[in-house]
Amino acid sequence: MQANSKRTSILPCTSAFTLVELLVVIGIIGLLIGILLPALSKAREAANTTACLANLHQIAVAVRTYSADNNNYPMPVTYTGDTYYWFNILVDTHYLTAPNGTNAGPQIRSVFYCPGSNTTDLLSPSLIDVTNIPASRTDARGAMAWRISSPQTGITIDCWYGANADQSSDPALGFPLRKVDTGLVMIKMNQIKRSSEMVMFFDGIMWHLGGMNANRLNARHLFRTRTNLAFFDGHAQSYPTSQLPGGIGVASTSDFSMPSLNANRKGGSPLWVLDQQ
Repeated sequence: MQANSKRTSILPCTSAFTLVELLVVIGIIGLLIGILLPALSKAREAANTTACLANLHQIAVAVRTYSADNNNYPMPVTYTGDTYYWFNILVDTHYLTAPNGTNAGPQIRSVFYCPGSNTTDLLSPSLIDVTNIPASRTDARGAMAWRISSPQTGITIDCWYGANADQSSDPALGFPLRKVDTGLVMIKMNQIKRSSEMVMFFDGIMWHLGGMNANRLNARHLFRTRTNLAFFDGHAQSYPTSQLPGGIGVASTSDFSMPSLNANRKGGSPLWVLDQQ
């Protein structure tokens, strides 16, 4: 007689999220993302601002070194018929190095690159002198690179920074950096009496803010609300664009006229032209 045997099947105990629990988890994840993303964006903006300031500082120091080796003159902003520019000069004379952008670009591994800028395209040199390019302080065209090849060495530089320069022939007036191919008087570094306040370079394109297009100065940092500047003493600093001549919106070349600069200058704001000293 065969005894009856009783088999017991032991199945593993399984559990699963209920729909309510799943929705709660999804909600928590969404909340965390909502909290973290703004913080990450701010951290990225801060990092870009710091990197840009470091580049501007390095460029300003290079200009000071160039000046010390050249009878106290900074390099000209341009000469030989507007084909040879300050950044070409600094690279050709080995005060700075930068990648050659002849066959590719924009070249962002460069001291002339602003990390808060537009890297999708290059600004055509043929558009620089058109007064409506760029159209405002936040226009993406004012954050593009300007590509110029050296007529001396053929090295092609992509530059995201503008120079505080004009075409004045009076050494006591005008912007501190100058052209030299039209008989203009160059300014020596010791003529910059308040070097820690006088702007040398800015976030932007080309030069001549007071005569061609004041919107060449660009708002690039902290979500397009701040502009970085380099000064003649070698330091670099970030400013709210709203506090600079012309403000955050659409600027005019008249914003850099002496009456406007004197009327709107606040304590601690930068100097732009020599007779503000």
